[in-house]
Amino acid sequence: MIGAHADWLADGQYCRFRLRLGNAGLQAQQYEAAAQELLTEAHGSSRANLNAVQISDQPVSLELRRSDAHEFDVWFDIPDPWRTPSR
Repeated sequence: MIGAHADWLADGQYCRFRLRLGNAGLQAQQYEAAAQELLTEAHGSSRANLNAVQISDQPVSLELRRSDAHEFDVWFDIPDPWRTPSR
């Protein structure tokens, strides 16, 4: 992951997912990137990689107010079973 202000190597492979969140309710809702989890049959679960999210200038935390809609990317570091983590 390379950004304007930092770079970060993946322990496995980065996967990016585009999310579009909307709030049709009356109450504000909170989005937290750290709470996002990717489930795969091959690798089990992986949490969002907050370093990659921040380097790509995507929101880590966001308040969705009534009638708001936001679109952004969430990054996951999918582990490589044959590689020892560098961190």
